Parts: sequence; C-alpha cells; structure tokens
Amino acid sequence: MLSSTVYLHPRRTLTATWDLEPDVPRLVDYREHDPATKLDLLIPVDHEASVVVGCAHWFVHAYPSSSASNAMRRTFELEEVCGLDATIGTELECHHESPSGLTWNSLVVVAPDRLDLSGNNLSSGSAPISDLSVDIRLALLSTPPQSHAWVLCGRRGSRFIAVVISPQHVPSVILTHERDQDAPFERIVLSALDSIRTRFDLDIRHVMLFGDYLTVPMIDDLKVTLRRSDIKSTRLQPFRAVDSALDSSTAGKILSRAHVIAPIMSAAIPRLLL
Repeated sequence: MLSSTVYLHPRRTLTATWDLEPDVPRLVDYREHDPATKLDLLIPVDHEASVVVGCAHWFVHAYPSSSASNAMRRTFELEEVCGLDATIGTELECHHESPSGLTWNSLVVVAPDRLDLSGNNLSSGSAPISDLSVDIRLALLSTPPQSHAWVLCGRRGSRFIAVVISPQHVPSVILTHERDQDAPFERIVLSALDSIRTRFDLDIRHVMLFGDYLTVPMIDDLKVTLRRSDIKSTRLQPFRAVDSALDSSTAGKILSRAHVIAPIMSAAIPRLLL
C-alpha cells in the first residue's frame, strides 16, 4: 500500500511516497518542487495523500482558565478572540496546571480562511494538518518517555516554538512568538527556557531542536551553549524509525536535514503507531 505526504513548506513543496506494507515504513520516492506547483499535479490519483501545511496556515492560541474542561471559555477564545467559528475544531489541544491553580490551555488551529485547497481533488482522508502537529508527534515517537519534562524547541518560518513535553509523554504547553531577527537563536532558546521555569515552575534540562533555518553546525554550536547551562540537547531525527529505498546520496541528504523536513513522514505515522 502506497501513501504520500505533500508538505506545503513556504520555500518549497516537498513530496514523499511511502510503502506501508513492510513491517517498517519504507520511503520510496522524495522530490522537491516550486511552491507554486498545483497540488493536483503532485498527489497521485491511486492513493491518498497527507497534506501538511506550513506556519502561514496555522496558529497557536494559549490562554489560562479555571479548568481544562471549560468548553464555554474555549468557545469564547476561538470565536471572540481568534475570530473563528468554534465548530471548525482544533487540531491539537494540551493543558498544564500552573502553580497558581489555573490551567494553561494551548490550541493549535489550521485557519480555513488562510488555506484554499478547493479544486485539488483531495480525498476525504487528505484534510490538511500543520507541520507543528506532525513535528510534535514525531518527537514523541522518536523519544522514549522521560521521568522529567523536556522541551521541543525550534522554528517554523518566522515563528519560534517551544513545546513542553510532560513526564506523561504528552505535550502540555505550546508557546510561539514571532522571532526577533536580530537576536541570536541561542539567546531566544535560553530566554524561552527561563520563561518556562518562571511561568510554569518547570526546570528543563533536556531540549530537542528542530525546524527551519537550523543547520547541523548551528545545532552543534547551540549544544555547546546549552551545555554551559547544564542542559542536554539533541536533534529531531525521526527517520531512524523508517527504511529507505532511495539512493544513498538522497537518503543522506534527507538524514542531514531531518530536523527541517521531518513532516514528510506524516503519511507513515499511522503505520508507526501499530
């Protein structure tokens, strides 16, 4: 059974075809396209595709409330604060009880008014999902549960993202903000960790790095900086969980950029969960 991922990254559109029949999902095709290429030219007609969208098409909304189950407050936040129809639903929700007793709620929403996929012959299984949600799922799949909270930290487009993963191995807090282009990335990471300590009473000692504009040398330098603060850091490398039928040059290119292009694994995730 073949399945595809189409990743609508703002700089390029990526397509990946997966053979899901083997015990381990196998990547059998990978291509990069101009971002203006029409979807109906990229999605094979003989199998479903997972469509992953970049940060121009999703946002994170966070707010405190008296409890995680406060549906009325959630509807108010979506409709009155975000200006959305609350019936569209959220893609991902997570909750963290703060030291003050309030619950910090984080919602990931793919904004329908920012994305028009009409006329692309998408199947019912091809509803778009955010690259952020895929990144989070892959981080959880590629890392065993920890006895302490840790943070998935990086960028998608101009947005800096910090996702707290709880000892229960689920996301509990998602923070995003527009990145200051003049601030060094390591300073932004350290500032985010300080904010998490102060606001949520969490002492983070493990960071997983991912996302756009991060090269392997940059990550290596950042590891040294974080080590000075007694913080262990790793790179998101989910492709270790799958197989490849690609030539060694292409496979090596994918592995070196795994933290950037990880969302192309979206179509393989259901197979990894079996």
